[in-house]
Amino acid sequence: MLRSDKKLRIKSRKISPKTVGFLYADRSSVVIRLEGIGEERAENQAYRWNGLERGQHGSAIFQITLQGRGEIRFGETVYALPKNHAFLCRIPGDHEYYLPEGEAFWEFLFITVHGEDALRHWMELERKLGHVFELPPKSELLKLLSGLLEDIVESPLVDSFELSATLYRMVLELHRIADAAEPIQNDMPAPLRRAIDLIRERYREDLSLEALAAFSGLSKYHFCRLFQKKMGIKPMRFIRHVRIEQAVLLLSQTDMPIAKVGEACGFSHTNYFIKTFRELVGVTPGEFRRSPEHLSFGQWKVGR
Repeated sequence: MLRSDKKLRIKSRKISPKTVGFLYADRSSVVIRLEGIGEERAENQAYRWNGLERGQHGSAIFQITLQGRGEIRFGETVYALPKNHAFLCRIPGDHEYYLPEGEAFWEFLFITVHGEDALRHWMELERKLGHVFELPPKSELLKLLSGLLEDIVESPLVDSFELSATLYRMVLELHRIADAAEPIQNDMPAPLRRAIDLIRERYREDLSLEALAAFSGLSKYHFCRLFQKKMGIKPMRFIRHVRIEQAVLLLSQTDMPIAKVGEACGFSHTNYFIKTFRELVGVTPGEFRRSPEHLSFGQWKVGR
């Protein structure tokens, strides 16, 4: 999460701290992809999304009201969205959802996915469930999505394929609801958790394997072996992931020059920063900053 810094010129748009965007360097390797997930609270009529005017073509959205009330229009029909009511929609589409006049707020959980598999399932689910439907207060689907959001926010590294498996569990749960999964637990050993916390706090510094191993209380050999086993990635590559996630936030939320962003995230050479960013995200920092759909989330994760 981006920390407050008076030296940074933060852009004026308001971004929720509980929304997370997800980036894939190789989108072809995952058939159903997460674009974004989060909990938000709309408090004025400026919150309005039109399915024919926004980007993200080829995306599918599920959104459920947690508190308050929203509305969504499909064609000429308007549906109320009180607590525990959800909707499904695809982009592009003739729909528009918003905080209606007279309502104080609308608090909701949303997830946006992408891919041919997602669109095919959404079409079938819309046929079976309709555009708007009600879920029980303690539904397994809501537990699954809340757990997924918590896991993504808290996890030091998100595995793209494990994430896809969870997304399929979500789709299957929607089908189960239409026809009538628990989040992955993290058994991270304490030595690794200490090292990961250190990386999160001091990613800007030149951290060595020796320093990380010593801080964890393990030998260098055992530290590297345990880290690779539990995280599925080498420690130094994990540091690169953390740095790039922070760089994505700075590119999204500040006007800092690209070279300064790289420097603030622990890259002493701009060319290496750009090369690493492109390797992990799939585009250059400049291309990422110019892309409008990358500006809507309060946190980002980079898949390995």
